[in-house]
Amino acid sequence: MESSKKKTGKRIAMFLLLIVLAGIVAAGALFLQKEQISTEKGASILSTHVKKGSIQKTLSGTGTLTEQDPQAVSVLQGVKVTEYLVKNGQIVKKGDPVATVNRASVMVAISSLRDVMKEVSADIDTIQSTPLTTTVTAAATGRVKAIYASEGEQVQDVLLRDGALAILSLDGLMAAKIPAETSVSIGQTVNVILADGEEVNGRVEAVREGIATVTIDDTYGSIDEQVEARTDDGRLIGRGSLYMHSAWKAFASEGLVYGVYLYEGQMAEAGVVLFRVDLPQVNGGYESFAAEHREYEELLADLFRIYYSGMITAPCDGYVSGVDDGILKQLSSGENGYRLQLLAYESDSGGYGTRVGMVTQVNSDGSISALMQSWDTEIVDFMQTGTVETSADTMTQPYSASYPYAFTWDGSQWQRKNIEVGDVYLFASDNSDLSMMVYVGHNNVSPVGSDDASSGKDSSAKESSSGKSDSTEKKEGETEKEESSDSQKSSGSGSKSGSGGSSGSGGASNTASGSGTEESKTVKRYDTTGTTILTVTPQETVSITITVDELDVLAVHAGQEATVTLDALTGQSFKGIITKVDTTATNEGGNTKYSATVQLEKEGLMLGGMNASASIILEDRENVLLIPSEALIEQNGKSAVYTAYNERTGILSNPVEVETGLSDGMQVEIISDLKEGDTIWYSYYDKLEIDGLTV
Repeated sequence: MESSKKKTGKRIAMFLLLIVLAGIVAAGALFLQKEQISTEKGASILSTHVKKGSIQKTLSGTGTLTEQDPQAVSVLQGVKVTEYLVKNGQIVKKGDPVATVNRASVMVAISSLRDVMKEVSADIDTIQSTPLTTTVTAAATGRVKAIYASEGEQVQDVLLRDGALAILSLDGLMAAKIPAETSVSIGQTVNVILADGEEVNGRVEAVREGIATVTIDDTYGSIDEQVEARTDDGRLIGRGSLYMHSAWKAFASEGLVYGVYLYEGQMAEAGVVLFRVDLPQVNGGYESFAAEHREYEELLADLFRIYYSGMITAPCDGYVSGVDDGILKQLSSGENGYRLQLLAYESDSGGYGTRVGMVTQVNSDGSISALMQSWDTEIVDFMQTGTVETSADTMTQPYSASYPYAFTWDGSQWQRKNIEVGDVYLFASDNSDLSMMVYVGHNNVSPVGSDDASSGKDSSAKESSSGKSDSTEKKEGETEKEESSDSQKSSGSGSKSGSGGSSGSGGASNTASGSGTEESKTVKRYDTTGTTILTVTPQETVSITITVDELDVLAVHAGQEATVTLDALTGQSFKGIITKVDTTATNEGGNTKYSATVQLEKEGLMLGGMNASASIILEDRENVLLIPSEALIEQNGKSAVYTAYNERTGILSNPVEVETGLSDGMQVEIISDLKEGDTIWYSYYDKLEIDGLTV
């Protein structure tokens, strides 16, 4: 019986032991499940060594090639183009002649522009003769301890050099921080020896970490003066430099120091004037006048270049477009003398807009007054035009021109003609409002220049016994007409009559009053817009615009290099430069995007519209530890790699957590926890099985 009980106890013990062993095996299996991985179906086990190399983070984008914007070639109103030297589609280099001009018309424009520049200069002088001033006053009562500004100095120079125009002490104290070699206490009276040996009373204001702050009356010492402090019994406390205990610095924003009204040691009351400063001319009138004059200076230089060469040149390398041979209607093919041309299309009727007019006044400055017919005269061939039949009562519309020029046809060539009172001209104009005076004869009736004429009433002409115009007898109302004419002339544009002529200068527009205020200057006094005669499209560069994600845009900036490839030019790559990163974002499906422009030199067969790709290096690291991206696993939310593999069981084990850096999708940078030469293992899947289907 007892033997049976012992056997039963042994069986129970063995059973309990088996349960414990089963638990241990189960726990081990769970542990191995976390620390190991067996070879799975479809996976290959690969090994590699941690190696050093280079890695780059790049940004790629696509777009189409865009050519540069065309540059317009223009001439000022009044400057006559005589001949095109290029054709549409022709390739030109910067500086190549593209057209010739009438040099006389250029000189007229130069003269007109110079007169306008004199007016602008006079307005600038008016403003500069009344400078703006300001004063610098003391913000609080204090003692002047340092004066840095002198008369005639620029405020900016003083501030850059000394940090202030002057410094005032506001609380009556100078102070020095002195490393204490002898023990002192707050409130203790000490002797302070100045740089010149003078001894003054001082007081210990504070002691902190062995540094004693000692103060003296601000009537003594100067800024940065070296002083020495001693106890009443002569023991050395230490040495230091004086500074103002409570300082106020005098400032001005800009200008020229005109007056200095303080001296060192002075007690300046709050509000007292310390400095007077003349401010630069920053008012709107001065700035606008100065900018206008600078623009005219550049324009004048261009006009002189055109005058001396007689040619308009290409502004850049590129191909020509916009040339229309029909817009140059040559009035004469004579090789000698003047070649007269108008820059515009002919009117719909087949001729230029022309009106008959008679000169009534020639002024000393070259300007004229005239009376014209109120209707156009159709003229097709100026060289076949003889004396025009007219009478005084048909020429009633006033006209004036500041710098006219007239020509006459002698049967073989055009000749420049001096304008005289009584001359009858065809005032010819075109759709561009360019005009010239073509002489057709001399009218023997006296000039009509009265109010009656300008108002459309009949006026009788008076003749002298010689048959010439009696220009010595003034007509009633002539003064008023002259004032009206002078008013038109001062505006520089002259008056137009229907579709007929305009002023000879073509450059001037309404003038400002010259008072120097921005309100009085409504428009520029010289029309700089000009007329476009052709365009040149640059062939030097092309560009591509790509899209940049918001996560990358801060790493992209102008000046970065890019590699560009073109679908149409396989096997070739081109160097580009980022020229612009747009700061205005667009939203695409919830993602914020920006655009960047890459510019590159135009080479070979590149054409606008070609599909292109650009790659930009955002980061580049060399001599760093690298492993394949596939080797990374995730463990407890962190990156890790396997460093052991059991070929018999096919189990990967011994995971090591690592810190990663850059990744290019193929490789990843390892920053810590591995070293060069370490072996790592990972699963590589040639095929992916999803829901029983092999992909």
